[in-house]
Amino acid sequence: MKRVKNLCVAISKYQSNGKEKSKWQTVGNLMQDDNGRQFLTLQRTFNPSGVPNPDNKDIIYISMFDIENSNSNTNSNDNPLAGNDKDIPF
Repeated sequence: MKRVKNLCVAISKYQSNGKEKSKWQTVGNLMQDDNGRQFLTLQRTFNPSGVPNPDNKDIIYISMFDIENSNSNTNSNDNPLAGNDKDIPF
């Protein structure tokens, strides 16, 4: 089984070089088994009601980002939800 994507929600906004950016928190993963079937994992402690909702919408957006292929990345197959507070650059 392997992780295909990180599932992330925007938890805050900040300014960088005059542009507004989002800080992201990983809340789960898109996984794929050896037969090509895909499924989602969600961090058990993830509470959707805690996601900022300035527009008072009835839904939240969960974005998918590629898995980083870096040896310095704290994410691992043993703990697919590690590295929750890492910013994902655009």
